[in-house]
Amino acid sequence: MQHQGSWMGNRVVIAIVGALLIGGISAAIAWGGAPLHPPATAGAQNGGNSSTGATATPAGQTVTVSGIIQRVDPLNGTFSILKDDNSMQQVDVTSATQFTGDAASFADLQSGEQVTASGTLQPDGSLSAATVNVSSG
Repeated sequence: MQHQGSWMGNRVVIAIVGALLIGGISAAIAWGGAPLHPPATAGAQNGGNSSTGATATPAGQTVTVSGIIQRVDPLNGTFSILKDDNSMQQVDVTSATQFTGDAASFADLQSGEQVTASGTLQPDGSLSAATVNVSSG
């Protein structure tokens, strides 16, 4: 009888350990969603060289980035800019974003176009665009 009670106790311990492992793995997966794009740096926000040791620009600050559109993602309302320092910047477009120049709306954006976007830097490093100016030449 005592041997059977010990076996039942071991099953309870195994069940508790299993629940903790599963819960820990689920929490790690939920928490571990790191952004795919690095935050903008103070040197890079104005087209400077980000390798100069400049510190990262804090989220919430207004920044302006310029470069060439590399990718347009209509599904997520984003596009990526290759900046002069060869770093990439993701730009998020909202219904409040104002378009000027050769683009009247997000639908007009095309890879290869010269673009300047101004807006608020987000905690994940993306830029929430207030204005987007496209120039073809």
